[in-house]
Amino acid sequence: SEGFLFCEDMGLPGWGDLIEKATGRQGATRIRSASPVPSGESSAAFVSPQPKAVATTYNPRHHWKERCDVLEAALAMNASGVNQGTSGNVSARVPGGFVITPSGMRYDELKPENMVLVDVGGGYFGPLLPSSEWRMHFDIYQHKPDAMAVVHAHPTYCTALSCQEKGIPSFHYMVAAAGAKEIKCAQYATFGTQELSNSILTALAGGARACLMANHGMICYSSSCRKALDLAIEVEGLARQYHIATAAGQPTLLGDDEMSVILAKFRTYGKQESEVSGLGAFDRKHAVIPPPRRDLAAKL
Repeated sequence: SEGFLFCEDMGLPGWGDLIEKATGRQGATRIRSASPVPSGESSAAFVSPQPKAVATTYNPRHHWKERCDVLEAALAMNASGVNQGTSGNVSARVPGGFVITPSGMRYDELKPENMVLVDVGGGYFGPLLPSSEWRMHFDIYQHKPDAMAVVHAHPTYCTALSCQEKGIPSFHYMVAAAGAKEIKCAQYATFGTQELSNSILTALAGGARACLMANHGMICYSSSCRKALDLAIEVEGLARQYHIATAAGQPTLLGDDEMSVILAKFRTYGKQESEVSGLGAFDRKHAVIPPPRRDLAAKL
């Protein structure tokens, strides 16, 4: 299967060697294939966590694929400039809970087995403490069944906006890539607290998969660690563009109706015609329009 991120794509010389050293996955362009899930390990993730499903045994080799994914995303997050030091954190959902980066440790000194397992009861396993901000990951998984991975970071432009308690409005259609018509800013609360977690959930209402965090940074989730990191990078790019646009005046915002159309297009983006046919009438009406398929017409 395809590697997590290509060293060449990142434009970061030696990044593939760093990944190989940390995870044992060999090669900059075929990382995934070099590290199969250990025998007997399932990569399927639970969708609707139940408190009774608390893990009773612990093995640092369990959930190996997800552990490697989390560590790779954490390394890439810092290498891309989206985060600095140990301030951010990454997690991935696994059966019975999630695995997350440990607290206060350099990512380039970690191994996959150092990722910390947190169960759906809110307890953790192993010798290392989970990230001090584990609670917001925990609550996102509890309240967002489609969340399979979470990335939290302190990108420069997102953080600068958040320090003014500003979100990112619909100045650009790509704002909809985060799942809503705007990217909101969650109200400030002390890091690691339930109050901050609640504030984030409020900002993520209405289908949003990303939000800024006042005087703090940003957080987002997606269907995999790679996609969550991609979304974090996209949101930081939007924050930078918005900052530049506002320096020249007040940018023109796209209207509510147009953003509804854009969201419909994003819901059909990358989907085949058979998948689009099962969506609602509004989404079908505003689906991305492909060119005619020539080889199919030639066979008729």
